[in-house]
Amino acid sequence: MELGQPTGRCPFGVVRKGAGNAEVRINRNGRGERRIEFISGQPAFYDDNLTLIFERSGDLFLIRIGNEERYGIPEAVVTGG
Repeated sequence: MELGQPTGRCPFGVVRKGAGNAEVRINRNGRGERRIEFISGQPAFYDDNLTLIFERSGDLFLIRIGNEERYGIPEAVVTGG
């Protein structure tokens, strides 16, 4: 995805592990699955050697992985509420 392009919707699943800990799995539309681990309510681990950068905008995590991937994950996905 080029910078400036709008984001789309991706199928995802989440396993919540309590107290802001969760694992979010995102289907990358034919390019495998991306796994992002949240610890204490913040993205802390992912399944590749690419750089993960994030910021918060209200209750939305804006996550970039490498130069091509970006995700908007609502806090409610992680916390369940």
